[in-house]
Amino acid sequence: MASPPPPSPRSLNQLQTSLQTALRTEDYSSAAKLRDEIKSLYPSAPTVFTFSSPPLPSWLASRVPSLTKYDPTLKSPIPSFPSPTLLQSSLLSSPFSAVALSRSVTIHAPPGSGKTLAAYLHVLTVLDYSLRERCGDRLKSLTKSSLASISASKLQAFSSPSITSSIESALPPPSAIPGSKQPPLALFLVPTPALAVQQSLLAYELLGGKVRAARGEGEHAYDEWVPGDPSNAFRYEGPRGVRLSCYFPDDPPLPDVTDILITTPEGFSSLLSSSPEVFEEVEAVHLDEPDSILSPSISTALRFLFARTFPTVTVTGGTVSFPPLNSLLPKPLLYVTETSHTTELPSTDKNVLPLRGLTHKFCRTSSATPPTLTLVRLLRAMKAEDPSTRAMVFFPDEPALTAATPKVRDALWGDFKLSALKQSTGLDPLRSLDDFKTQRSDLLLLTAESGRGLDFPGVTDVLVTYSPTFEDYVHVAGRCGRMGQEKPGCVTSVGGEAVGVNVKGVGEVYGFGVEDVPEPGAGLDVEGVMKKVAEWGEDNWEGGEDLDKVRRYLEDVNKLVD
Repeated sequence: MASPPPPSPRSLNQLQTSLQTALRTEDYSSAAKLRDEIKSLYPSAPTVFTFSSPPLPSWLASRVPSLTKYDPTLKSPIPSFPSPTLLQSSLLSSPFSAVALSRSVTIHAPPGSGKTLAAYLHVLTVLDYSLRERCGDRLKSLTKSSLASISASKLQAFSSPSITSSIESALPPPSAIPGSKQPPLALFLVPTPALAVQQSLLAYELLGGKVRAARGEGEHAYDEWVPGDPSNAFRYEGPRGVRLSCYFPDDPPLPDVTDILITTPEGFSSLLSSSPEVFEEVEAVHLDEPDSILSPSISTALRFLFARTFPTVTVTGGTVSFPPLNSLLPKPLLYVTETSHTTELPSTDKNVLPLRGLTHKFCRTSSATPPTLTLVRLLRAMKAEDPSTRAMVFFPDEPALTAATPKVRDALWGDFKLSALKQSTGLDPLRSLDDFKTQRSDLLLLTAESGRGLDFPGVTDVLVTYSPTFEDYVHVAGRCGRMGQEKPGCVTSVGGEAVGVNVKGVGEVYGFGVEDVPEPGAGLDVEGVMKKVAEWGEDNWEGGEDLDKVRRYLEDVNKLVD
């Protein structure tokens, strides 16, 4: 076997992860060295070291440090963003700040670079005045009409943010708002329902909410959401009582009072055809993953919307495929990357992609071995080598995912706690997401489409069971090696020779090597071991370790081979 390629240089995501860790632990000497290293690699990149720098509103700047994520190593929450990432610095920096000028902007950056938060900072800054005015008027109306009878608990519920959605098990419950209709001020358009829910929870926390999944026993163990920090409401200084709606097709009508609407292309089309008046007051639009959501019909609908309301538009997307947007968006565009601002669509900076900081492997399956059998053996070997392994396995489509899920679950019973994200056939896809995010499961099976844009902590390995396009490979590989993940990620492609040719072609384009790894158990002499057992007897033969391997091999074959 050819010697493996030299290790890839540390990616920008890894350098920034080390910088964030140094800042969080107050290791300022290391932080200064890392800052200088990043600056030497990208001398033209603007740098903002604190969210309190203009032009963010003070309440939003103070809110970002309260965002936390679970660290599987420390087994406790840690700040998600101790300081702005390079991309967020680029967006916030003066004198080009798109935030300060309320310009329409495209945020053009690789997976795991902090672009979703950057987009929300932009949109919420644009909406700052309108949200404050609308929410303030609602509170004044409530207190004037029932000042003598209103209870403290009712006032607190009314002044807290909430999310309305048909998927009640995944979201904090809303409280009723009396009064006239108030349509959305902002539209967030994302590719999948799972991503809509994930982003709605980010918006909820930025706007004063604080939630954690309940850890109780019984039928409600996974379904309830409870307040995370009792002092949270007193530290929040932004607009009070913002109402978010996470809307999907076939949902009940949108609530009369909705400040921010988060939906999919299908949900947007449904609302536009049934209730076009919903969009009459939209001031800001966020388009996430435009290459995935901008079908001809959606583009036409957005042109209709933009011609009526002239909103500020924020677009976030990866660095591989980015459709031309000048003909769609209503205002002059500013393209923001991690290293530059430009009014022209930037070319991909391959050095910025996280791919070069990952380990890339290819495991070729023989014609006699089903790919699922190889996949199970690889996962079992990863877990044996590192018990903290958290893996995501990508399948080409939902039928392939559905067929593989019960087989993989049975074969890896006791090795992994498995979840499967099935957009159209899963009984509760959001429970699967929540289980994986909160460490209740450590293996997630999904498709590239359903996993688009999702962010999970501590993913160590990504396995790909088909030949993805170059764009898909960047997206699926970007689920590991994200900013904030200390362990370098590994992407392993599993399949026949065509899969290997494909991934090595991606490596040639983006400047990383691909290591060939043998199929686990390929050297196991099953027939030889069985003959010796038959000859000597199981109790008398000394090759017990090989016999255990053969037993496991035969069990896998029985479970995984049709």
